[in-house]
Amino acid sequence: MTDSASRIVLGAVTLVQKGSLAEAEAVLRAGLPELPAHPALRHLLGVVVRDQRRYGEACDWLRTALVVKPDYAEAYANLGLAHKETGGLAAAAEALRRAVRLDPCNVNARVNLAVLSQFEGPARSAALLRQALCVRPDDRALLRRYAQVLALCGGPADIAEAGRVMRRVLAGAPDDAGAALMLATLVVGGPSALLELFNAWFKLLNAERRTNADLLSQRFGPLVRRDVLGLVGRAARKPLDEAGSAPRAARLLTVMGEPAAALRVLAAAPPGDPTHLQLMADIALPVEGRQTSLALYERFFAESCRGPAEPMPLGPGLADAVSARRVDPGAPPIIYVHFGNADYLKFSLAQSLRSNPRSRIIMLGDSANRYEHVEHHRLAAFMDRTRPVRAAYRHNSPNSYVYELFCVERWAILLEFCRRHGIREAFTLDSDVMPFLDFTENRAVFAGADIHFTENSGHFCHFTIDGLARFCAFLQGALEDGRYDAVSRYSDMTIVDDFRSVEPHGNLGIPRDGLVFDGNLRMAQGFRTGDGVKLIRFADGGAYGVLEDTGADVRFGTLHFQGKAKPLMAEAYAGRPLRALRQRVVAGVL
Repeated sequence: MTDSASRIVLGAVTLVQKGSLAEAEAVLRAGLPELPAHPALRHLLGVVVRDQRRYGEACDWLRTALVVKPDYAEAYANLGLAHKETGGLAAAAEALRRAVRLDPCNVNARVNLAVLSQFEGPARSAALLRQALCVRPDDRALLRRYAQVLALCGGPADIAEAGRVMRRVLAGAPDDAGAALMLATLVVGGPSALLELFNAWFKLLNAERRTNADLLSQRFGPLVRRDVLGLVGRAARKPLDEAGSAPRAARLLTVMGEPAAALRVLAAAPPGDPTHLQLMADIALPVEGRQTSLALYERFFAESCRGPAEPMPLGPGLADAVSARRVDPGAPPIIYVHFGNADYLKFSLAQSLRSNPRSRIIMLGDSANRYEHVEHHRLAAFMDRTRPVRAAYRHNSPNSYVYELFCVERWAILLEFCRRHGIREAFTLDSDVMPFLDFTENRAVFAGADIHFTENSGHFCHFTIDGLARFCAFLQGALEDGRYDAVSRYSDMTIVDDFRSVEPHGNLGIPRDGLVFDGNLRMAQGFRTGDGVKLIRFADGGAYGVLEDTGADVRFGTLHFQGKAKPLMAEAYAGRPLRALRQRVVAGVL
């Protein structure tokens, strides 16, 4: 590298290390006239632009560096990361593979390729990480990632191997709290098993009105229980400030029969993560009672909605869709009511923007889910008027307290928002629903009733303000008259079903005139299926299925990726066949 190039690159790197990305970009651009074909300048400019979330432009700069220097392994590695952010997974994988071929010792490229390969299954990812460990056998971060991927594989041999790897990590770093908690998780069967056990706590507790210690800790022998509690205690000697460590410790303590200790761990965790309050509200219900849980629930939403939030880019392939949007003030908006930022949410939002160019796309959310091109309103601004729902709610659901109470309360939040903003008609989608129909263009489909559900579910609902007000009045009355107090399992779907049995409504889940709105992608509902899901064909922006009995083609206005089908939302957004569900379940990706 010439003296001039070294001076420019080092100056830019110094600015990057200080977080001054825009200044670093300016320095690099100023150096281009002097060194127009220098690969290092173009490479670093691509990295700086990528770190400012201008992923398409980053790809362009990195490719120009590779034109000048075709064997530039680091440029290929960073091109792979930029392609990944644009949704070009195949191009990302190919770039990372080239980086590894050019520089077999580039462990970061191997790790990123392994992460990307989880779409092909965790076994492939584990194989790539094993190769990286041949280069760095004592890299603790690499060993931990390898153990995590083995845990995703899910087989008894994989879990056992992951446990051996984590014991090796702990032997070299006895104070590694994250490693201790990971090992404790593997002792109970892995991350999926821990989550299933924790969810089983709610189901059994509500069904049998017994304590967690009676219900779950008896599943483990005393040696397992001692091992798990010892590892959690070892991790909790210091504040659990690693992301996700306090919630994991709390779940482990809960399934070991120590929910009060779980609450203490969460209360002592460093502040700043409101999801700790969510978990505390769930665990506190049987330990400290309903009023404590309700107070934690309200704190959780207040803190989740606090603080500034920069809009995040939705990502893959949206430029054309956004530029083509011409919002019609008279078109009914599409409204989401959602907390948190699940991985699949962006695919639903992006598909709404793409398929409904005349509709406002509105998110009633929190600080975690503010996206570009989506009108965002904070949930907490409307929850002051929905206290009667919270006051009347009694938790008799197999789901967690926070999740189920929010599922019920969201209808009142939606009504309050529409009233304040003068919205007379709208659609609401759950975050695992993707629309494949322009609702405004097909408005006549929704003309038959003032509120439409999809079978007995509200995952896709059309309503007028009068129809929504009728449903909310019914919901409030049902909560207040105590009809669900003695029911062991009920949810907002139970309330929707009861409303449908006595009140006029429309059902969008019945095929009419070649159009239907999906109830559940994992259920046949009269359609041909394969690999555990409906067989869907994507063409010209639409989604189509075939009726089993008649062979007729039917268009789907929406698809509902319920439960384990959520990872297929990326495939649907790209218009690829949805035939990989069964294999992914077996492989443990889900």
